[in-house]
Amino acid sequence: MLDRGRRLRATLQGSWERLRKAVLNQPRIASLRAKLILPYVLLTVIIAALGMFVVTRLVSESFQERFSNQLLEASRVAADAIVRQEQAHLETLRLLANMQGIPEGLQQGEGEALVQTLAGIAANNRIEAISAVDLSGREIVTVALDLQSGDMEPYSGADFSSVDSIERVLEGQVDARGDKFAGLLESSQGTYLITTAPVRAGDGKLVGALWVGTRLSTLVADMKLQALADILLLAPDGTMMATTLVEPEEGYEVLALAGRIGPTDSLQALTLERELYGRPFTIHYSPLYVRGAPVGYMGAVLPSEYIVSTLATSRASFSLIFSLGTLAVILLGYLLAQHIARPILRLRSISQAVAGGDLEQSSGMNRRDEIGELASSFDIMTLRLRERTEEAARLYAEAVQRNKELAEINARLQAAQAQLIQSEKLAAVGQLTAGIVHDVKNPLAVIKGLAEELAEESNLDGFALEGLQTIRESASRANTIVTDLLKFARQSTPEKHRRDMRETIQSVLRLTEYLTRKAKV
Repeated sequence: MLDRGRRLRATLQGSWERLRKAVLNQPRIASLRAKLILPYVLLTVIIAALGMFVVTRLVSESFQERFSNQLLEASRVAADAIVRQEQAHLETLRLLANMQGIPEGLQQGEGEALVQTLAGIAANNRIEAISAVDLSGREIVTVALDLQSGDMEPYSGADFSSVDSIERVLEGQVDARGDKFAGLLESSQGTYLITTAPVRAGDGKLVGALWVGTRLSTLVADMKLQALADILLLAPDGTMMATTLVEPEEGYEVLALAGRIGPTDSLQALTLERELYGRPFTIHYSPLYVRGAPVGYMGAVLPSEYIVSTLATSRASFSLIFSLGTLAVILLGYLLAQHIARPILRLRSISQAVAGGDLEQSSGMNRRDEIGELASSFDIMTLRLRERTEEAARLYAEAVQRNKELAEINARLQAAQAQLIQSEKLAAVGQLTAGIVHDVKNPLAVIKGLAEELAEESNLDGFALEGLQTIRESASRANTIVTDLLKFARQSTPEKHRRDMRETIQSVLRLTEYLTRKAKV
C-alpha cells in the first residue's frame, strides 16, 4: 500500500513538472499567435512581393518594348526620309536631263552658261547643290547654297573622279535600279548625300554627269522632324558625319562607333545606353543604305529617363496597391488568428493554474467546434485529476501513519532483540567465568602460600621481604577479584540482605577498574 501511494504521487508530480516545462517555459516565438500569424503573414508578404514583381516586370517589359518599338520606328522613318530625298533628287535630275542647253554646256565645258540654268533649277526646287561634271570627273561648275548668305554660289575646278557614284556613272555602269547612282560626297562646302545621273547628247553619246545633293546637316534635321528623334549619321569607319544633337562635354566620340564595328555590310542592329547632358539616352544604330548600298551608319536617339520615371511611378502605384491589399489580408488573418487563439490561450492559462496545483479550475467554454471539444476534454481531465489527487493524498496520509506505526514496532523489536543478545552474551560469560574461576583461584592460593613461607626465612633482607609482601597482597587482591566475578556470574534467586555499602562499592570498583582505566576516568 505504501509503495503504491508513493508511485502514484511520484507520477502526478512528474506529470505536473512536464506540463510546467511544456507550457510555462516556451519562448515567445513558439507561442500560438506566432505560429498562426507568422506563416500567414510571411506567405502573404511573399505572394504580394511576387505579384508586385511580376506585375512591375510585365509593365516594365511593356514600357521597354514600346520604347524599343519607338526607336525602331524612328530608325525606319529616318531611312524612309533618305529614300524620299533620293526620289526628290531623281525627279530633279530627270528635269535637268530634259532641259535644253545642258548637254551642250557639258560638251563645251561652258560653266557660265550652266550656272544660270542650274541656279534657277536649284532655287525653284529648293535644292542645296547641283553640279555638272565632264567625262574626266572634273567639276565644270557647282551651284551650292551658302549657309551664311543664303544665296546660291558657284564653285568649279574640283576633281570628283574618285567619288564612287560619279565614277560609276562616267563609266556607263548600269545596275538593277538603272544608270543612276547615289552616295556621299565630301566637298569644301560640306558633306552631301548626292544622286548622280548621266547626261547624253542627242545621239545618245555620254557627254558628262550631273549630281544633285543635300547637305547631311539639312538631311538629319529633316529626318528628326519626321522620326521625332535625334539622328546620327556615321561614316563607314564609325566616325561622326552629322547629327542633330548638341556636342556633349565628352565630345562626339562618345556617340561614335569607332572600334566597335566590323565591315558595314555585316553590321546588325545595335542598341547602346549613353549618358548625355546628365540624362540617360538610348541609341539604336543600324546600317545606312543609299540606293541599296551601305554607305555608313545611322543612329536614332531617344531619352530614356521618361521610362525610368514612368517605371518608378508605376512601381510606386503597384507597391501602394499591393501594400494596402497585404495589410488588409494580414488584418483579416490576425482577426481569424485571434478568434482561434483566444480560447486556446484561455486553456493555456487554465493549464498553467492546474500545473501550479489549482485543480478547481474550469474552462467555462460552451462551443460546438473542435476547441469546444478540447475544452470539455480538459475539464473532464481536470476533474479526474482532482479526484485522483484527493485519493492519492488520502492513500499517502494512510501510508505515512502506517509507516510511523511500523517504525515504532520495529524500534521496539530491535531493542528487545539487543537485550536478548546481551543477555545471551552475559549468560555465556557467566558460564565461562564459573568454569575458569576455580582454575584461577588454585594458582593464586599456591602463590600466596609460597610467599608466606618464604617470608618466614630468617636470612632475607628488607628488599626481599618487601617484594614477598607485595606478592602476597597482589595474590590476595586477585583472589578477591575472581571471587567477586564468580559471585556476579553465578545464577541465583535475588534475595534481600543487609550489606555494607562501602564493601559493595569497593567490589564494583574492583570489577570495573580496568574499564575505568581504559576510559581514563
